[in-house]
Formats: sequence, structure tokens, C-alpha cells
Amino acid sequence: MMKKRTIRTVSLALVCAFAAVSGACAKKDPLKPPGTTSGTADTSDPYEALPDADYNGYDFRVLIRDDDWIVADMFQDEPSSDTVQSQIYDRNRKVEGRYGISVVSVPKNDGFTAVDSIFAGDADYDLILPHARYCAVYAGGGYLLDWNTVPNLNTGGKWWDQNAIKSLSINGKLMYATGDISYWSYGATNLLLFNKDLFTGLELEFPYQKVRDNSWTIDDFEVLVKKGSKDLNGDGQIDKDNDRFGYMTIGFVGDVQAYHATGNTVISKDGDDTPYISYYTERAEDVWRWYSKLIYSEYCYFQDKLVSYFDTDAVAGFRDGRSLFIDINTINVTTMRSMENEFGIIPWPTYIEGEKFLTNVDAGLHLFCIPITAEDPGRTGLILEALCILGNRHVIPQYYETTVKYRDARDDESFEMLDLIFDGRVYDLGYYNVELTGAVGKNENIANNFKYLTENKVSSMAVTWSKFGDMANQYLSDYLDKLAEMQG
Repeated sequence: MMKKRTIRTVSLALVCAFAAVSGACAKKDPLKPPGTTSGTADTSDPYEALPDADYNGYDFRVLIRDDDWIVADMFQDEPSSDTVQSQIYDRNRKVEGRYGISVVSVPKNDGFTAVDSIFAGDADYDLILPHARYCAVYAGGGYLLDWNTVPNLNTGGKWWDQNAIKSLSINGKLMYATGDISYWSYGATNLLLFNKDLFTGLELEFPYQKVRDNSWTIDDFEVLVKKGSKDLNGDGQIDKDNDRFGYMTIGFVGDVQAYHATGNTVISKDGDDTPYISYYTERAEDVWRWYSKLIYSEYCYFQDKLVSYFDTDAVAGFRDGRSLFIDINTINVTTMRSMENEFGIIPWPTYIEGEKFLTNVDAGLHLFCIPITAEDPGRTGLILEALCILGNRHVIPQYYETTVKYRDARDDESFEMLDLIFDGRVYDLGYYNVELTGAVGKNENIANNFKYLTENKVSSMAVTWSKFGDMANQYLSDYLDKLAEMQG
């Protein structure tokens, strides 16, 4: 029998009182994208609060990872038939024309490419966009400007992601952030998909109403997963090629999502904005024991060896109708376009009833860093702000509507669910920045513990906490001391 996690009676009034803060019970227009009000685009002057400037043809240089699908998030050099890329093209040309600049991409693969340049005092880049897991290295080396000191940046603007800003600052300093300048904070967000045709065939109720009632929990999820699994060919075992699972997932998605969606983070912060390790708690241990038991049961398929997130056995299995559920990043929903069965989108379930729906944002997103060698921080701040405001007005609504909603999601209820999911995005400072908890590029740290736990089929987080906990606390303490020394 499953352990009952509803540790208190939650009345509808209490749920909706909670929702007044979280938005969980609020009525939302399912067709209203970000950057609009009641579905109507904001037509006010986007540059109203920004100064005029002419930089006389300056090349605004952006260091970015050298992968076409990553570069496409920020750059489009020619007009495109793709509506999202067309908006990126138009946005960049508008900002270039207004401020007399050219926004230039500098694609390179090495995550630490800019370190030598900055250390040498060279102003090679105005902006750097490393993988999120390298950001703490740049900040800890004293290579980045605090956004709070950069002129023309309004980090309180709705176009900057306030969840990210709140989560990623340290002791009041903000060294990197994200917002509607990039669609990756949406594209890297984890979703839970379910096969509607299988639900109908099994006479199961779609989870939408439970989500609306704020009563969709991990216990409900487990019940459905077990009902969805079946030995279709009758050979006495369930395999990924011939049978059906209740839940398929992959490493660094399902495991990380289960941890964060149930209210856990590797690092939390106190009232002074000082980080502390919160990785191992009674709740986290209970969640992991539950999740590890589930994914290694006959009802689930967990794939930990990956070549590409876009082409996995789990994705193929769900697309072919051989799984009731799968969790993937938003950008990977495009892999389901050829799926014959209808699917729906819902948030990952909560730990207990009445809690806010949360979702992990994968560390592959873009976090924006301003190097200390930027020749004119005010210019960098102005260009960043303008790109983000126009992204909020044009790029993100188009991405949200065309890529996420009308093209990939297949029912109005899923549109409604997406609003809830994106409202609960989690940017875990500890999961992103492994230098805060262990050595970069190695698995000997609690930020990468999920890979260790799943590859070794470890059912208790106490194992990794006893193995890496002291080191994590020491790394974080040393990192904070280093920041304090650099900042005087």
C-alpha cells in the first residue's frame, strides 16, 4: 500500500487561498501568451523608458555555444519562413537600427572560452552565454559584472524572469539571469505528456480536473502508471520494443524533475539571500525512495544512456503508443508531431495536495553574463534590455503560440496546463552551478547526484549525502568566502 502523503486536510478555501499567491486556482485565458493582456498585444512604446543612443555601427559581440539549434535562440541572419525565427530576425534588426549596432554571434564550443580573454583584460565580448553550469565559474573568478550595477537594466521588468532572478542571486548580487530575450527558459522547461487514446481505452479519467482542483499528486500518478503497463505479447515480461509501460523517461529529465517538482532544491537561500545546502531533507528522501522504486519496477522504463535528447528509446516508445506517460523538455514536444495517438500536457504532480505545481528548467538553457571587460556596461545594459523587451512583445508570444500551443499541443486543456507549468519554473542554483557543490565536469558532487543514483540504482539519497555532503558544504563555504573577498 502506498504511503499517504496528504498530511493535513486541505479545504477548497485553503487551496484557493494558496492559489491567490501561486495562481493555481486562478482563472486563466488559455489562449493568452506572455507579453499580452487579455490576449491583446502590448502596443505601447517599448523604448519609452530607455535612453536614445547611436553607437555608430558598433559590433555587439555575443559569445554563444556553437550548435545551430542553440544559436537559433538568439540569431537569425536572414528572413525566415519559420514564424519564431522571423520574429528573432525582426527583433534584432529593430534593435540594430535604433542604436546603430550590429548584433554579432561568436560561436565557440568551449565553455570557458572567455576566461583567458577576460583575464587578459581584452574586451572581446559584450555578452557571454555559456552553459548554465559554467556560470558560477565565471562569477567565482571575478569575471562578471553584477547586473544591479549595470546601467539601463531593469531587472524588475516583466520581461526578465523573476523566478530566475530570485533564485540565482547570491547575497544581493546578480551575476547572470534570463528572461524573454531567450525562448530557452520555455524550451528547457520539463513537461509531462500523457497518451489520451490509451487513457480512453483503459477508461481512465484525464488528469486535467485534478490539476485544476490542485489535487494531482505523486500518489495519483503512481496509480495511473501501474494501470498503464501491460505485457502485450504475453511472453511474461515487459520490454520497450513489444509491450507497454505506464511511464517512460530519460536521465537528467525524469529523475531531476521528480526531485524539483515535489518542492526540493539542491541549494536554498536564507532571508539575507545567502545560499545553503538543502539537498537532503526528509521530504527529498521520501520522494527519492518512492521514485526509484517506481522507475525500476515492471511498470516503467528508465533510459540513462543517451545520444540525443531528441531521439531516445523513451521518446520513440511514447510516440508509438507504448507508454501512458513521458516527461520531456518543452522543445522536445516537436518530436511528437508524427504521433498518431492524441496526447495531452500536464504539470508533474505535487508531493501533497494543495501545493504549487513546480517544474525544473534544464541546465542547458541560456543564462546571460556580462564580462567585467565589457567596454561600455551602459551600452551592454541598453542592448540587453531592448532585446528582452522586444522578445517579450514578439518572440515569446510567437514561440508560445506557434511552437508550443497551436503546432504541438493538441487540446485547449493542454494550453491551460502550459500556463500553470511555466508559472512554476524552478531555477535551482545548486543544480545548475556544480562549482558551488563540487568539482566542475565530474559526478562527485550532489548537483550531479541524480546520475549517480540512477546509474547505480541507489534507492536512498542518504548514500550520496554521506558521500558528498561534507564536500558540498565546504565547496559552498569556500565559494562564498571567495566572492566576499573579491567584492570587498
